[in-house]
Amino acid sequence: MIGWQAIVASGGFLCGSLIQGLIVLNNPKYVPKPWQLVLIFWAAIIFAIFINTVVSHILPKIEGFILIMHCLGFFAILIPLLYYAPHNDASEIFTSFSNGGNWQTQGLSFMVGLVGPVFAMLGADSAVHMSEEIKNPAKNVPRAMVFSLLLNGSLGFGMLLAVLFSLGDLDTVLATPTGYPFMAIFEESVGSIPGSLTMAALPTILNIAATIGFVTTASRMTWSFARDHGTPGWQILSKVDPRSSLLLASIAFTTTVRSTVYPRVLEERMDMALTLREEVWE
Repeated sequence: MIGWQAIVASGGFLCGSLIQGLIVLNNPKYVPKPWQLVLIFWAAIIFAIFINTVVSHILPKIEGFILIMHCLGFFAILIPLLYYAPHNDASEIFTSFSNGGNWQTQGLSFMVGLVGPVFAMLGADSAVHMSEEIKNPAKNVPRAMVFSLLLNGSLGFGMLLAVLFSLGDLDTVLATPTGYPFMAIFEESVGSIPGSLTMAALPTILNIAATIGFVTTASRMTWSFARDHGTPGWQILSKVDPRSSLLLASIAFTTTVRSTVYPRVLEERMDMALTLREEVWE
């Protein structure tokens, strides 16, 4: 349960930092501030709460639209990336290794670097926590989990290869002021600010959409634990609103915890990241 609450905070943080990255990409003079990140974080969480409460009756249709956008967005990024970007040699892609963190061994460097890709694959179990709202969950939940891993794993691996072949100079990409190397790769590939903004906006929109699902899953899991008397205050958190059949108490709990505790932690991490980035630029 704590893990999913943390994922909600991570989604809000990524929404804020991605939007700030888009602003920097469009206007290099813009300097991102931690308090601005916190405000965007709150806006993303509030938007997710709005979808999960006020218009929750159309949530399945929204999720279906997100799936279509997810698949079409893959080709909207992949095609211009492969067509316009200069390509690296296959030998350079598959035989060169970088230990930028100066870890003791290449294997340790690989394992540390694996944290990011693993984070991108989190959430496959979300269907489990929605099983009470799914028809024939004994069959459909496992199918949803396997299909999610196969689809996203295949698309992710294809995009990974495209990005690696279009990488360009690694040091230049990592030093991008946007904070996200993929934005720099898009800009170098298409050679156009509007084009790169459009391409980078797609993952940003999808991350905002993912935050909706994060809130949905986290609130369901909180309610499930409370129903089994597994959390403090279960008498309140386990309640279901009789008029809307929504888990308003658990949704409110998720909103409160993520919007009060985590922003302070994220602000401190942002200060550290900005300081480190300034040192790298110097």
